[in-house]
Amino acid sequence: RYPRLRDWMMFLGLGIEISMTRNSIFYPYVTSRMKRLIGSWSSHFGTEIEISGTDFLDLVVQDMPYLDGGDLFKKAAARIRLIPQTRNLSVVFSTALRELHEEGLLKLNAYGDAAYSISLFPDQTQKISSFISVTLIDVKTAND
Repeated sequence: RYPRLRDWMMFLGLGIEISMTRNSIFYPYVTSRMKRLIGSWSSHFGTEIEISGTDFLDLVVQDMPYLDGGDLFKKAAARIRLIPQTRNLSVVFSTALRELHEEGLLKLNAYGDAAYSISLFPDQTQKISSFISVTLIDVKTAND
């Protein structure tokens, strides 16, 4: 059953297969799914709009409940008795946000060292380590 689940998750844009020397591994990768989701918001928001980081996360987990803070994430965490860190994002969520920021589809805004910022998973190769708000950029404007 695992191969079918893996194939289904890749079809949905929730993971990629990374080929190694003889084997391949499945890596959870939600960037393409999140990109489509944010693209669908363009018609609602129009041009650039800045929203708080927590409001942005709430919007994302409505359609992607398996990510940090979503209903499925909370149920899975409770099942294994994990206490989720509400202001610290997982490596999967952080990777997607950083990549979308680099592509110019959104902008992660950090204003100083605010106590209420949302921390991304640590990555020494990245400049962005946290954000307070997110600027959603109209896909049409970003492609021009």
